[in-house]
Amino acid sequence: MCLAALACGGAAPAPVRLFDGRTLAGWEQGTADSFRVENGSITGGTIDRVLTKKTFLCTTRDYGDFRLTARFRIDGGQYANTGIQFRTARVDAGATQVIGYQADAGHIYWGTLYDEGRRKVTLADFDQSKIARHLNDGRWNRYAIVAKGRHIVLTFNGVKTVDYVEPDTSIAQTGKICLQLHDKVAMTVAFRDIVLTPL
Repeated sequence: MCLAALACGGAAPAPVRLFDGRTLAGWEQGTADSFRVENGSITGGTIDRVLTKKTFLCTTRDYGDFRLTARFRIDGGQYANTGIQFRTARVDAGATQVIGYQADAGHIYWGTLYDEGRRKVTLADFDQSKIARHLNDGRWNRYAIVAKGRHIVLTFNGVKTVDYVEPDTSIAQTGKICLQLHDKVAMTVAFRDIVLTPL
């Protein structure tokens, strides 16, 4: 009989807070000063300026199989958009652009899975008419992302919106976690309570 986790092959990995609530330690900017810390949140953008290119704040570390939870909000009108990237890489050293999976958010993409910069398509959609009653528009929303092997599950405000198995075995199963600041729309995005549990 197993009496302790250590006696049964080791303790389960502990959750890791990717954001300390005060600094951007452990993160790297795609474009200088696009993201900052305000009121205990990672905040990007401004309602006074429109970006000409997307930019991403990425972790300095790579992660493979995990469960990640985060709260976020978008301010900037109906076309404002953001996303949480995972298993992601910069296109090249110093690049603002990335390739990887994105838990998309905003406009008509709430709860969907997008392939940013690579196939550039929505990999798994969700009926937006079903999301309306769960959406906190202009307020804090919550994503949970589970990536284990080629299996990806997205949960938006407690509703499972994506259950996807990657058919392409050449796609990387490790990479960075990144936060997106979209182009073409003046907006601010904010993220907090970003917690990753290795699986």
